Amino acid sequence: MGMPMDVTAAEALIWLVHAASGHVAWLHEQVGAAEDLTAEQTAMLVTLYGEERDRLAQVAKAALDAGVDAGQVQLAQRWGRLMGELIKAVLDDLDLDQDQMQRAPDVVRYHLGRFNEGDDLSGMALGEG
Repeated sequence: MGMPMDVTAAEALIWLVHAASGHVAWLHEQVGAAEDLTAEQTAMLVTLYGEERDRLAQVAKAALDAGVDAGQVQLAQRWGRLMGELIKAVLDDLDLDQDQMQRAPDVVRYHLGRFNEGDDLSGMALGEG
């Protein structure tokens, strides 16, 4: 798991807004491109998308309630959306086959989780560490 980090509550909330925004953006793209997925896989993506949108709303509200500047929250949401767009662009450019595209959500989720925990991601592959 991740190592403890010396952050303020406001910094932690902004960090969570960044992460949730990126997850929402990426899942939005996945739901929009779900034509090659089974009905069950599409339903799973839609469920994850809804859950992550709820999480984003909760952490954004918590940040605002804690006195974090609204501009900082908006910047964090924008940064997260850009990260989601970046991940999608990288996956698109890799021209993955169908099997690889089906694994992509798990791989991205794994690495985003590691990133969110503050782990050093250099040289890490799914299943390592």
